[in-house]
Amino acid sequence: MRNLILSKYIQKPIEQEVLFYQGKIKIDAEYFIKKIEEGIMHKENKNYVTNVKGKMTDWKYFLEDKHFIELVTSIFKSANVMHKKLPSCRLSDAWGIKLQPSDHTEIHNHKPCLYSGAIYLTSSNNHLEFPEINVAMKPEVGEFALFSSFLKHFAAKGNDTNIKYGLSFNLTT
Repeated sequence: MRNLILSKYIQKPIEQEVLFYQGKIKIDAEYFIKKIEEGIMHKENKNYVTNVKGKMTDWKYFLEDKHFIELVTSIFKSANVMHKKLPSCRLSDAWGIKLQPSDHTEIHNHKPCLYSGAIYLTSSNNHLEFPEINVAMKPEVGEFALFSSFLKHFAAKGNDTNIKYGLSFNLTT
């Protein structure tokens, strides 16, 4: 350390371009809820061990599911039309969640991925919050968001008796 001389140190926030795309898609919620229920019973589940303080399938659980791939492809194609030209991406992670009223999701982001998404299978008052862009998304069946993975987000404990089921994914280049 004696030969080290620091000449500059900068720590400050910088402005970045953000992608946030929200919409609604027709979805077979019963199919995916059944799959999530199966996935949270597998020994590879991530129940209560990630930022999701609730039940969760393995990170890769839906990667080979053709119905899930069709959903994400439709969402990405629609966003590409709106955004003009998004970079080519591949699905790197795809999982399901089950949040009961006492469950929540801690604030986090999905770096180093490029884009992330959430698709809801049930309605809930347990909103998905994006504090950096001042967006609160109310889960409804088929409601989805595609967003820049560096955006911090969370879901506080629910204030209703509904169970919140959802699908999440990450896209990388």
